[in-house]
Amino acid sequence: MWHKAMHLAEQTYQLVAQFPADERYGLSLQMRRGSVSIPSNIAEGQGFGTNRRYIYYLRVARGSEHEIQTHLELAKLLKFATAKQVEPLLDSASEIGRMINGLMGSLNVSKADDDDLEFIRRYR
Repeated sequence: MWHKAMHLAEQTYQLVAQFPADERYGLSLQMRRGSVSIPSNIAEGQGFGTNRRYIYYLRVARGSEHEIQTHLELAKLLKFATAKQVEPLLDSASEIGRMINGLMGSLNVSKADDDDLEFIRRYR
């Protein structure tokens, strides 16, 4: 999953490199940040070594996955990219999202929910 997320980030960087120059600090920046956030949060959560914290960071990664899908759709609407360029990235993001959901399910999300709230209160 992490490798797929890294590949999505790489593909996103390649896509936004062709955006108009005036988008450097607009949508392209948001897309780069969002795509990097997915593998970064997967790695950070795994590094904590507890299911509770891992699930928290997987949730953040899943949020970033939804964010990048929105950005890709917007890039298509604004004609910064074609559907042919965007669709493989959308498919990849969806696959990563399903993988994150599956992993969260295997880590017993329901048991961790209350612990997550306490973790968020403590570390936010």
